[in-house]
Amino acid sequence: MSTLANTFADELRLRSESDLAALFTLRPDLLSPVPNDFSALAARANSTPSLVRALDSLNLWHYQIVEAACSIAEPFKKSELIAVTSSETTFAIENLWQLGLIYKDGDKYRTPTNLKLLIGDEPVGLGPIYPGKADLNKLKDVPKTSEAVLAKLTWGPPRGQITDIKKPGTAIGWLLDNNILIPMDSHTVALPREFGIKLRGGKVHKELSIKAPDLTGKKLSQKQIDLAAIANISTVMRWCEELLHNLSDEPPTALRTGGIGIRDLKRIAEHIGVDEACAGFIAELCYLGGLLVIDPDDQILPTSAFDLWLTKDPEERWYSLAVLWLESSRVAGLIGKSSDKNIAPLGPELDRAGVGLIKQTTLKVLLENEEITPEITSLQSIVKWFNP
Repeated sequence: MSTLANTFADELRLRSESDLAALFTLRPDLLSPVPNDFSALAARANSTPSLVRALDSLNLWHYQIVEAACSIAEPFKKSELIAVTSSETTFAIENLWQLGLIYKDGDKYRTPTNLKLLIGDEPVGLGPIYPGKADLNKLKDVPKTSEAVLAKLTWGPPRGQITDIKKPGTAIGWLLDNNILIPMDSHTVALPREFGIKLRGGKVHKELSIKAPDLTGKKLSQKQIDLAAIANISTVMRWCEELLHNLSDEPPTALRTGGIGIRDLKRIAEHIGVDEACAGFIAELCYLGGLLVIDPDDQILPTSAFDLWLTKDPEERWYSLAVLWLESSRVAGLIGKSSDKNIAPLGPELDRAGVGLIKQTTLKVLLENEEITPEITSLQSIVKWFNP
């Protein structure tokens, strides 16, 4: 059997059973349903939904390497990818190969077609690929007047607007005449990717985030943390009870689009003694737990599950709410924070893909740093590193 793989499907056929098992472990969606053959497997692995899930599993460093892989000419050698990133990339390439985000073509690598579409036509602010062979030596002769133009385009966006391509001016004209800039249309010029990478010092990114930033914050004892947790859990459950009892006494009518209206939310917030954002979160929490419902008459009422919930131990009550919140794709923090319109609690606009993963990452970071009350900006930067 040939060791050369001309297509993604060919390369998958050449993978060992253990390598395929690793692929399916990392991307379980590829097995649902089980593909008929390797061509079907390659098509599914190259599909946009599957690639999005795979990209969502990457940290920022690995995502930057994928961006770099989509930026250079294919097929590329491992050394070429390392050259535009860093020596540490050696350790990440194997992981990306196991994920099927790059695949082997002999001793070189390629990226799946749809991956390039997801990363974009101008990855990391780099321009289009030069049509032909770019003469990078011409950069040595760039006049001072043209250097300022290149400086603006180097780190993106790589396109610039001009009044008329036939009268570009001296600085841009020299770059066009020497094929360092290429015309995209009568009013747009672009810096080709090869020149952009060269001007960036041979690198794709200005800075690589090889490891997660450290979590900073105030240190607390475990006893302080436990007491604060118990107090806050008790408060949240008390708010849930008060909100549901209030809805039972004065059930509001849902909006046509679904959800609680502004006036009703304000009234509920005043009743339980919190601001409207907090009241919206509590309503969402009860909604997720099946403790309230919008009935056929558009009345927002507690369900029979609320009565059962009240009979349970505090631990069970909290667990039933927390587990559902963790798995939910709804983002209560968006309530009332849309530039277009007011987003209502219990409304359909609160669903956001990927938010469950962000919640899990946040809790993972907090569990690994149990005695730190983190600064919010520090926590955000770490979560963003894990979920770029």
